[in-house]
Order: sequence, then structure tokens, then C-alpha cells
Amino acid sequence: MATRRWLFQKQKLSVIYTLVLLSLLSSFASLVVFWYTFENYMISDLKPDHSLSIQLSNSNPSVSERSSKTSSHLRLIWTNGVIHDSHGGSTHGNSESVLKIQTKSRNHCPFRSPLLGWLNISSILPGLLENNTEQSNLKIGGTYEPTNCQPREKVALIVPYRRRKEHLKIFLRYMHPFLQRQQLAYAVFVVEQFDSLPFNRGMLMNIGYKEAIKMDSFKCFIFHDVDLLPEDDRNLYKCPEDGKPRQMAFLMDIYDYKPAPNSYFGGVNAFLTTNFQLINGFSNLFWGWGSEDDDLYRRLLRHNLTVVRLSSPDSSLVQIARYTMLDHDWVNPNPDRDLLFKEWSYRQKYDGLSNLKYEVLKIEVTPLYTHILVDLRPKMPK
Repeated sequence: MATRRWLFQKQKLSVIYTLVLLSLLSSFASLVVFWYTFENYMISDLKPDHSLSIQLSNSNPSVSERSSKTSSHLRLIWTNGVIHDSHGGSTHGNSESVLKIQTKSRNHCPFRSPLLGWLNISSILPGLLENNTEQSNLKIGGTYEPTNCQPREKVALIVPYRRRKEHLKIFLRYMHPFLQRQQLAYAVFVVEQFDSLPFNRGMLMNIGYKEAIKMDSFKCFIFHDVDLLPEDDRNLYKCPEDGKPRQMAFLMDIYDYKPAPNSYFGGVNAFLTTNFQLINGFSNLFWGWGSEDDDLYRRLLRHNLTVVRLSSPDSSLVQIARYTMLDHDWVNPNPDRDLLFKEWSYRQKYDGLSNLKYEVLKIEVTPLYTHILVDLRPKMPK
């Protein structure tokens, strides 16, 4: 009897030990599965995404596939309804070509970039005319998006242009690293006036806005003269608040950094997309130099928008807003600007984005910017 009881107890303990061991193995296996899943999730969430997706509306997919495999020097050119690439391919399309950067979900970029700090512009300008045009972090068309964080907004930089080749070269090589240190998602659009008419800055700004919103969904626009460079990268090129367009270039070296009048709204300014649409954009009637920015300021007041500047009782903050103006020849002012300015209230509703007429001659997507060549001359009906 004692021997049987001892065997029974031994079998009972063996069963208990087996169950405990199985339970421990099961728990260990669950822990391994959990850790593997968690690790993969964290790696995929933090891993920077370097993929670029180029979409061309109404285009042949083969062109998109070729463009994604070629170097950063690939150029896509739209002219006369046909999209060409610099490697010989072409496809039929329209001016509403879409260039979009698609990225995986990441943590949002901080409100203030950790990369910012004082930039001595005088030491950089001489080197900006060298032949090196490589911008390794840029995507095609002068677009950029940080890879280590998710930008909070997408900004379009509109630059009106004609016969300022050296200025444009300096501007692009300076502004790209400037903007990238702010961890912005942005695109640069250079709108060039082709015809021989007097330069129309306001109309080119409107065209840049119209063409850019066909290509991507930008939260805001910064309208920027090609001869102005911000001196401090803490001068943030982010989107302004709703109802508060921002005047950015009010302290310039040519005026000994004395603040421009509060009514000045030229040089560089930032708009939410919705606010720029609300005021009907710039006037299209100011040919030659002068007063299109004064007219724009009146439009803001009419729609109860408040112009803001980077200012503070602490003068050190104001220093951040300084700009350097590149040397250039002064042009003759528009002789009709005073008369046009006086009539601004009668034409604000129908003069601007609402009645904009132009012809796009070419859209060229280059490594440093998207080039939009336009003819502003009115066309006679056939």
C-alpha cells in the first residue's frame, strides 16, 4: 500500500510540474511574439522614408516610372499639351501636372526646429555663385520634405522673375538650406514673364498661385522677391494665422534696417491659401514698378484682415527679421500707378484672381525649382 501511495504522489507531482512548465513556455512564447511585433512597429514608425512618388495627371505611367528611376537632373517639361522628359520620353497631358511627395506617417516636427541658429549671410554670399548646384536633399521641382519628422504644413514659395539670372542663382542656393533648417515641407515656383511688356509683379504672383494649387495642396503661400534674402534662419517661413497675413521684409539693409511704414506690404509676405483667395489676390493692372503692394494692403483692410510683423518689446527678436537686398538697377515707375491706386475700391472684386488671363508657354521641373514661363499679352480672337 505504501509503495502504491508513493507512486501515485510521484505521478501527481509529475503532472503538476509538466503543467507549470507548459504554462511558462506559453508565457515566454507570448512575450517573444509581443516584443517582435512592438520592435517592428517602432522601427517602421521611426525609419525615414526616402521614397518620391511623381504623379502626372492624364499621363502615361511609363513616364512616371522612368522619372522615378533617373537622377535628380531629370527635367519634365510641359509645352503645347505634351509632357517631355529630358531622357527622350513624352506623353500627352495638360498644365495641371501633379508633383507630390508621398511619405509614411511619422512623428510631427517640433514647432521650433532644433537646427536653427544665427547665420552670417556676408560670409556665404561670395560662394553662392560657384558652379556647384547640387542640392542632395531636394526632390525634383525644388520640393523638400524632412525625412526624420512629419512637417506640420506645406508651403509654396512664389518668385516673380525676368532677366535676373544672377539673382536667381544666389536666391536658390541660399534659400534651400535656409528653409530646410526650418524643417518645412515646401516647393519653389519661379514664374517668368516672357513677353516684352513692362514687368507685372502682381500678375505673376497670381499666376504662381493658380499654377501651384493645381500641382499640390499648399496650406499657405509666401510671395517673395528674388532680390531679398533673409539674414537669420530664425525668421520662420511657416504659415501665418487665419486672418493675419504676415509682412516679413520690413527691415532691409538698404534702408539701414529702419522699419518700413505699417502700411508697407511688399517684398516678402505670407498668406494662408484661403485668405489670399478671399481678397482676390493681387491686382493685374499694375504694369511697371510701384503700388501693386499698396493696392494689396488696401484689399486686406477691406476684408478685415490684420497684417502682423515679427516684433516684440525685446529688440533682439526684431533683429531676426532683417533682410539683405541684392544690388540691381532701378526701373522707372508706372506713370499710371497713382490713378489706379485711387480706383482700387471699384475694381477689387473683378480685378485679380477672378479675371486672370495668361498663356503658359512651358512648365519645366528642374532640380532646384519649378519654372513656369508665361505670356501676359492679351490674345486677339481668331
